[in-house]
Amino acid sequence: MRKAPWIIDCDAGSDDWIAVLLLACAPEVDLRLVTVTGSGLARLPAGADNVRRVLRRDREVPVALGSPVPLQGDGAFPAAWRDETDRLLGLQLAEGRRPPLPDPAPQALHDALQEAAAPVCLLALGPLTDVALAL
Repeated sequence: MRKAPWIIDCDAGSDDWIAVLLLACAPEVDLRLVTVTGSGLARLPAGADNVRRVLRRDREVPVALGSPVPLQGDGAFPAAWRDETDRLLGLQLAEGRRPPLPDPAPQALHDALQEAAAPVCLLALGPLTDVALAL
């Protein structure tokens, strides 16, 4: 079976952790990249660190940090929600094995799409800040 290439763009909320885990474990999915923006529920670098913790079992999936702020406005999530999300809702998971990519998320997203030999499925779960910047 040929695996379909996927990229996840997210704001690293708990719903995103579940999506990342599901796709990382799916035998028909080739999860190539997770981009994390700080302009949604999680802040950076905490959001990217949390995704790296969730992906710890799959060290081959790169994680890129995106924009720390939205393109407009100041973010709609209450600080208490963001604080809890940044703390991984209290879950104790080991540090991620792979460091974040050196390139920012918009560049990593652009490069991954340009380098792909087949169409890539993009699952956009966050506020689309990094997708907009990549475009």
